[in-house]
Amino acid sequence: MPHLHNGTGTKYFGKRDVDIRGTYVTTEWLTVWQLPILPIRSLRVYPMTEQLVTGHGTEQHFHAERVPLNWRQILNIYAVEVTCLAIAWVLFKRYMS
Repeated sequence: MPHLHNGTGTKYFGKRDVDIRGTYVTTEWLTVWQLPILPIRSLRVYPMTEQLVTGHGTEQHFHAERVPLNWRQILNIYAVEVTCLAIAWVLFKRYMS
């Protein structure tokens, strides 16, 4: 199970290869300040219940089994992350000059 403390720890990112039963592949990442740094493992997720909204978030029970790292998903997440960081850097540089 992923765990974050002040934005650092592990977290699931991505939802790929969804099938008709609702299963999908996600990847667990090592994160720093909520940013994915290093992929740890990919999992095929089998939702067991509908997602419930609680007072402070959401809750859903599921079964997951380990699968090989999903490199298409990993490259996609890195591409989005690099793009967002580049945009933030450009905006920061323009604001500071």
